[in-house]
Amino acid sequence: MFRMQKTIKLSTFRVIKCLRVVFIIIFLSGCTPIPDHSFNIPCQAPKPKPLKNIRVALVLGTGGFRSIAQLGVLEVLEKEGIPIDLIVGSSAGSLIGAVYCDKPHIDLIKNEILHIKKENFLESGQRPIAGTAMLNFVTQNLSAKNFEELKIPLIVVATNLDTNEIELLRSGPIAPAVLASSADPLIFKPVSLYGQTLIDGAILDPVPVDVACLFKPKMIIAVNVGSRPPTTPIKNKKDLLSRCIDISFYKYSMCHAKEADINLHPCFYNFDTYNDQHNQEIYEHGKKCAYAAIADIKHKMKELGL
Repeated sequence: MFRMQKTIKLSTFRVIKCLRVVFIIIFLSGCTPIPDHSFNIPCQAPKPKPLKNIRVALVLGTGGFRSIAQLGVLEVLEKEGIPIDLIVGSSAGSLIGAVYCDKPHIDLIKNEILHIKKENFLESGQRPIAGTAMLNFVTQNLSAKNFEELKIPLIVVATNLDTNEIELLRSGPIAPAVLASSADPLIFKPVSLYGQTLIDGAILDPVPVDVACLFKPKMIIAVNVGSRPPTTPIKNKKDLLSRCIDISFYKYSMCHAKEADINLHPCFYNFDTYNDQHNQEIYEHGKKCAYAAIADIKHKMKELGL
């Protein structure tokens, strides 16, 4: 596990306001250990393999079901022969990244991703939940159990509540790392992993271009699936909390993504984070966005000698 020491390039005041909301929820919810799925989680994360000579790093941001657009982007990049040497994922982007890094061929994963439903991740019961359904889904859809077995290197980004910094997970079991990165505090309990208390990576780094920069890739492609928050009337406290987090996520996403060499931002309207009724349409938006940028991507690669 590599802990980022770099100061986040965002307003400290905004981060504190966002985390204040999160802490209220966490105070009421408690923390959950990882259920036993034969992960053999050590007390500390194993030392990760060094990453060198990264040509193209792909950054996949947060967005819930909107992240299915990233599948469309991956399909276009694969068909156009764009090499991907590293994927950095935050929240739902970590799930899409894990599945692709495990089987880097769209035809092997397309059907499973397009047919994802809420019940694959959100078990029934009182909120917040432990994330057992998500652990099951990730485990069942990956051949690899540990990061070291993936065909493409993957870095999963979570928010560490013990340090108030981002936490980079890139060694050891994959499924618990994806759960930690995706643990939206409005829905999931915080995750206890390697002696740290972790929640959704989107809280501090929704489109972690800054993390990709740490590994000195020659080129960074970011996929930002953030959607402008709704302006519908707020009816209760839950709506208020959700709106606060949505606003922060959107603003952070826009700030972080623009630092990439290529910034892909599919156009979304009225696609809610947890609405699973528009998967095909969202996927098509991702493809369209990637095809529109493919000439710029190839030009940039030629410019950089890739």
